[in-house]
Amino acid sequence: MRTFARLLAAIQTVLAVRVFARMASSARGRQVEPVAPDAPGQGPVTVLVPVLNEASRLEPCLAGLVAQGEVVDTILVIDGGSCDGTQAIIRRWSGRDSRVRLIDGTPVPDGVNGKAHNLRVGLDHAGDTFWVLTMDADVRPAAGLVEAMLA
Repeated sequence: MRTFARLLAAIQTVLAVRVFARMASSARGRQVEPVAPDAPGQGPVTVLVPVLNEASRLEPCLAGLVAQGEVVDTILVIDGGSCDGTQAIIRRWSGRDSRVRLIDGTPVPDGVNGKAHNLRVGLDHAGDTFWVLTMDADVRPAAGLVEAMLA
């Protein structure tokens, strides 16, 4: 039993060193590089953005998602009952780009995490899609991000 514990500890140490090495290599904010649009593994991508009172953060996120181009088929913004103008922003963006859609995530059941609930609602509305990407409203996706992720 003692040999097994030592072996397990050695394996965990090696894995921890790998994790720390990867963290150190990306400490300077290494960016994901864009790739050619015809890279393998691509298919329709639906982006789920769960929101609640994100009016001050949402616009740059939507601008970046729209800039992804045709690889992003649908952008579902699932609102959990915002009261700060978030829904008006989503409606304005849906008027600019038909891929952006407002989904009502209310009511959030008692005892359920609102973000997790909104993601579930969004997934229910995603339909037939090849990929699902979840993104928080405070993310600023640069053009080419989704293609790079697929590559």
